[in-house]
Amino acid sequence: MLEILGLSHSDSTVYETLVDRPAVGLTDLAELCPTVPRTQIRTILLRLESQGLVSRLPNRPVRYVACAPDTALGTLVAARERELAGVRDRLEDLTGRWHTARTEADPHELVEIVDGVEATARRVEQIQRAARREVLVVDKPPYVGGGRGANTVELELLRDRRVAYRAIYDREGFEAAQKQQEVEEFIALGEQARVLPGVPMKMIIADDAALVPLQPGARAVESAMVVHRCGLLDALHALFESLWTRAIPIVSGLPAQALAADAAPEEAQLLRLLAAGLTDEAIARQLDLGVRTVQRRIAHLMVRLGAANRLQLGMQLVRNGWA
Repeated sequence: MLEILGLSHSDSTVYETLVDRPAVGLTDLAELCPTVPRTQIRTILLRLESQGLVSRLPNRPVRYVACAPDTALGTLVAARERELAGVRDRLEDLTGRWHTARTEADPHELVEIVDGVEATARRVEQIQRAARREVLVVDKPPYVGGGRGANTVELELLRDRRVAYRAIYDREGFEAAQKQQEVEEFIALGEQARVLPGVPMKMIIADDAALVPLQPGARAVESAMVVHRCGLLDALHALFESLWTRAIPIVSGLPAQALAADAAPEEAQLLRLLAAGLTDEAIARQLDLGVRTVQRRIAHLMVRLGAANRLQLGMQLVRNGWA
């Protein structure tokens, strides 16, 4: 693991051996590090000493001790961080030059065609990892790679608080139980999510690039169009914002003031599904209940929330922050 700080495997072995012991002589150290050639032990110690990782005790015979890792390794970490900061500055410079070149590029270079399931999945990941501010997602079947597995790149970026995510989910796709579980996890990590019936297309936008599937197969996205900074990208941004204003927010959990403290978990789940705009039939499938049972529970909630009809129930959902 210390190799990332510029230490060789042998250097790391010797240092970690000294960390576990108060003081060790040259001969004993060679025996404690059988994977390191004896002829290299002295040279490694001199190198570690010059890096501030090891100290030599003044008494005879000479013994070596490891310097405190939080201080010694912390210095190396700080040096690496300075180097990475320089790389990031260089990256921003190169990115600016790249965008400048794109403005003067042939119009044909502003749109890139990606062909193949694996190539498309790889490009989706690259676009997300290149984002510096926000990733916008319009989600509907079919899915890249043909599966419904969670977007692991989004999970990673959300956990690290690197970029913000806003996602619009097609209601038909959102009705699947697995998709709802995935969205719950995304929301818990900070994603802003909404649901909209009849989403016209799927896409992902990350700062200055967008990916739109082309001719999706029945079970997977087999090809895609990558749009770089141009008028078409602006139009895709505008389309997303238009869909966003029409979509219904998906909330995770419920405000405490809305229901009594003893509200059943089924009620909370029912309200969440109602707020997402699912039909009674879809809610029944999600809760593994009959449609009539769902309708009875909705009627009971209407009484508790003082709603005389479904329209008023919807207004209560909005008023309490569920929709």
